[in-house]
Amino acid sequence: MLRLDAADGKTVAVVYNFACHPIQGVPGKTNTADLTGFASKVIEENLSNGTVALFVQGCGGDINPVFYKDVDHPRDAETFGNLLGLSTLKAIRKIASKETSSFKVLNESLTLPRADLAEKIEALKAEQLRLAQSLGGTSLNFKTFLPLAVKYNLSPEFPSYYSHRYLHDKKIGRDDLDKHDAENRRNIEAYLKNIATMEELTRVQINLALLKKHQAQNIAAGKRTLDVEVCGLRVGEFVLVTFPGELTVQIGL
Repeated sequence: MLRLDAADGKTVAVVYNFACHPIQGVPGKTNTADLTGFASKVIEENLSNGTVALFVQGCGGDINPVFYKDVDHPRDAETFGNLLGLSTLKAIRKIASKETSSFKVLNESLTLPRADLAEKIEALKAEQLRLAQSLGGTSLNFKTFLPLAVKYNLSPEFPSYYSHRYLHDKKIGRDDLDKHDAENRRNIEAYLKNIATMEELTRVQINLALLKKHQAQNIAAGKRTLDVEVCGLRVGEFVLVTFPGELTVQIGL
């Protein structure tokens, strides 16, 4: 985190970062700078007039906004942005500025190898086939599954009828309802398993399509390397190095 102050003590600029994919969105799915835009707005409005807040994306890894998949409320990144902005302000105000004339910017070009995604593509194809072959048929469709699942969760002990019929059948030595319930439960379980498999299959197919797209771009480039620009900034004791892409990490940093 960097705070640049003018000689008169007014804050000129703030550079801050956060490890999260800014993909929460806003109501109506209109264009937005997402939580980072709201955070920068909070920072700029609470510091000196004319302060510019610059956000630098951290290594988001597996970190998405906590309500990214929430279906009960409209998407709204403003709440998260406000929290990030206030948290940044709290940290910024603890920075003790020092007068310095040390300012240096470096630009370097690096040649990086392009990824060969063929092996990953084949692995996903194999997983795609495995998932598709694991799907099994049942006597249910969505129209029959939904009320059946509700009924068996609402009354697990006596799902098919009132309890007196179960007790009567037990008294006369019949187990027709018990066998009927067992079959329905097997079908419900199989249907739910198919749903989970299809969800996983969807994720695999999305990832497979993305890898195929990137592989096609790498091949079309005509060379196995990629030239990228790296920028380094030093202000006093503060050092920032940028990279023109998303550094892939499994866990957010």
